[in-house]
Amino acid sequence: GAEVEAVVMRHATLRSTRVTCCVSSQVGCAMACSFCATGTMGHRGDLSRGEIVEQVLIARSLEPSTRNVVFMGMGEPLNNYDSVVGACRLLLDSQYLALRAGRVTVSTVGVVERIRQLGEDEPRVGLALSLHAPDQAKREAIMPAARGHRIDRVLDAVDAHVALRLPLIAKGPLIMVEYILLGGCNDSDADAEALGDLLENRFAGRLMVNLIPYNPTPDLPYDRPTEGRARAFQAILTKRGLLCCVR
Repeated sequence: GAEVEAVVMRHATLRSTRVTCCVSSQVGCAMACSFCATGTMGHRGDLSRGEIVEQVLIARSLEPSTRNVVFMGMGEPLNNYDSVVGACRLLLDSQYLALRAGRVTVSTVGVVERIRQLGEDEPRVGLALSLHAPDQAKREAIMPAARGHRIDRVLDAVDAHVALRLPLIAKGPLIMVEYILLGGCNDSDADAEALGDLLENRFAGRLMVNLIPYNPTPDLPYDRPTEGRARAFQAILTKRGLLCCVR
């Protein structure tokens, strides 16, 4: 059999500790993002809804306080749509794992038709957009799959998804925007300003930008930005009125 990864993550604050399980939805990934080790594997198979939920059950056996699930492991979740939605429904089912709406988040590079469908089929599930660049040309250069999903159409689909979630979630972010900082590639002040322009007046103002400094991977041609560069990028977005953190 093939192997996949799941990770239990603990986020400690002054008030409490939040425990999140990061699950995989596929073996490998067809998206071939140039900065991602999983992308070098290609797509080797899809997980069933049971195999996805099993990762959460194992996480809970190790950490019973696990109350959040993110589909940010191996694979493009929306390319395994039926299994992912089926797993989400089991996680949210009051007779099963009984997670609250807003505690389950699916990440995507931007599969437009499925983003819209997810909002209609299961608006209780949150969305994380793996954006990683502030314009179409740069996005295509580091994420080949972006050639099939133009950035304006992706953002319009996310807007539609957010509109369907607004009646369900009274406060807090409705969408996470993931942005990996690649040293000397997409982390300049100009990139930050362009990202601010792109996200301005989007998603009903209910978004969180997660800046993720790159962890160097053997055989991949990217470097980690300095902490100062990451903080400068964050400061520009914060000044633009965007909720933003450095992971």
